[in-house]
Amino acid sequence: MRLSGRVWGKGLFMLLALPGLAGCVPHHVPQPKVAEYNGSKLTYDAFFFQACDVKTFPRLTQQENGTDVPVEVFPARFSFNLKDKRPMPALAKGPRYFFPVFSEVTVIPLQDPSVKDFELAYPGLAQAARSLSVLLQKRPTLASVRRDIPDIGEVDCTRSIIAKPQFLEFASGSGVVFLTQYGQEFRAINNEELALVFEGLSSDGSMFVAARLAVGHPTLDRGPDAAHPLPASKQAKYLKHIEQELDFFPESSFNPPLQDLKALLASLTLAGVSRTAQEAAHPSEVSHGSNSKK
Repeated sequence: MRLSGRVWGKGLFMLLALPGLAGCVPHHVPQPKVAEYNGSKLTYDAFFFQACDVKTFPRLTQQENGTDVPVEVFPARFSFNLKDKRPMPALAKGPRYFFPVFSEVTVIPLQDPSVKDFELAYPGLAQAARSLSVLLQKRPTLASVRRDIPDIGEVDCTRSIIAKPQFLEFASGSGVVFLTQYGQEFRAINNEELALVFEGLSSDGSMFVAARLAVGHPTLDRGPDAAHPLPASKQAKYLKHIEQELDFFPESSFNPPLQDLKALLASLTLAGVSRTAQEAAHPSEVSHGSNSKK
């Protein structure tokens, strides 16, 4: 999984509308398909994705990485890689850094018997899992969520915005989902780099789920090259304005519609993980044996 998001010179996603569409997706007949890996399953809509492959990755500890940039420092894991029907255009301006969105759902175990000390081997992942667990138990207001969302994809880059944050249950756990765009410097929010990001935990705390899904909106610039530069004095105001606009837009106005992408995430079933309906709705209440939120 390209959690760092960096692509040098190739791999830029152009988030075009599906054939015949300029922006919003009209009503369509869902075409559900199921991808499976060792008992874990993900249901996706073939209207938006032409296929779904599974990739596996070997472990990489902090010590094996040997640098202060913890890119891909995770235990052995697997990823559902969704193949978007939209084309990847040729690059007109030559090699440079991009943060294109590749639609992926990655499942990362939170234990590794091959290492003596999990937190020492994977410090960023361990910290993110602890922070996310607290967030999911407390269920704070959305204003607080914007500040507190951990993100293991935030490596050598920052999130420009956090729009439409909300808690989301999936078949084997719960998490938080939001719209964002990653970058190393200011860039207008655009349809090549905007992502729907999900960070979740399995109900038994044994797995971390990290997902990025390509998404766009007809009001946004087509890509970074289509955007007009802004002076530094206006950048913060612009980003706040875009964040508020994306918060306001209905889910159905995005391409793909956010409700369809959230249904994809909600379908994720992890092998060996079970939970009750009460755990799905109120994980903190179950853990405390109480009928009132903490």
